[in-house]
Amino acid sequence: MTTHDDVYARLRESLDNMPGGFPEAPDGLEIRVLKKLFTPEQAGIYVSLSKEPEDAAAIAGRAGMEEAALAPKLEEMAKRGLIFRVRTGGKVLYKKYQFFVGIVDAQVNKLDLELAQLIDEYLPYVGMFSTQIEAKQMRVIPVERSIKSKASVETYERVRDMVREDELIAVAPCMCRQLAGLKGNDCSHSHETCLAFGNHARFYLDNGIARQLNRDGLFELLDQAEEWGLVIQSSNTRDLSIMCLCCSCCCGILKGLQVLPQSLLFVNSTGMAQIDARSCPGCGACLDRCPVYAITGLDGSYEVIPEKCIGCGLCASACPADCITLVNKPDGKVPFMDLPELLDTISRERGLT
Repeated sequence: MTTHDDVYARLRESLDNMPGGFPEAPDGLEIRVLKKLFTPEQAGIYVSLSKEPEDAAAIAGRAGMEEAALAPKLEEMAKRGLIFRVRTGGKVLYKKYQFFVGIVDAQVNKLDLELAQLIDEYLPYVGMFSTQIEAKQMRVIPVERSIKSKASVETYERVRDMVREDELIAVAPCMCRQLAGLKGNDCSHSHETCLAFGNHARFYLDNGIARQLNRDGLFELLDQAEEWGLVIQSSNTRDLSIMCLCCSCCCGILKGLQVLPQSLLFVNSTGMAQIDARSCPGCGACLDRCPVYAITGLDGSYEVIPEKCIGCGLCASACPADCITLVNKPDGKVPFMDLPELLDTISRERGLT
């Protein structure tokens, strides 16, 4: 006889077989997270889905349900951000959605204090798991003003060059800032700073948690983010799918990078900052601006800690003497072409394929 606990155990295993993983945690914490997000029926439906998009008819047999009964349940799960919806060729398709850089981010405007606390407690276990994976899901893109003095700049380092003319763009509230607000730590930055492109934009727009942007609106937001001192983090790909404008007070990734000894344990970055000590005025603007504590100094003399620097360029854009430049990080890696290539690589590394 199948119990509810059995269903959630199978759901945990299914999520752990996604590229991003879903590791076990002490005292069954991860199961408590799942019970807050999924009903037992939804848990059973999730494990019946594939990693590739399929229509309700293809899923119905595995789910043990009639297509007519299953279709509205799939749509409700997609609206809840528990599975991913793709619209193509007049068809509506559904597939599994991974937990981090997936289900969690889609809980925008659905959070309550209990869910916020559960996610906050569980995310460090996902973070520790991700440090063991060589292919990183996220990368840092330098802010525009910081790369002007760089001798060689690749297209994937210029976010404006990555956005196609016909790209569907959406902007949603930041899940991290909503989490912080529910715990009484409201952030002064704009909440509307999480961006999605293409199919991900359509998913967010259809779920009513985002509004559409044009390229001019996106570029204006990027300018504001640089002024506010936000870090540009995107999927570790050259073809944009998701991008976040992150603050060090709320972002879980940046908080992790503040304490980790090496930035590449968490994210991919291809550049790092260098300070010209001869022209440095010793004002400390770079020290105040760095979101991950990668600049150290005493008595007006500052230097970059190379292994901690994420190459965001915020220090360079804030330097009044223009004595900070970005250079190529020797161990940084070229981003993957697109999301399928990235996720396939992670899956192979984990032995899932």
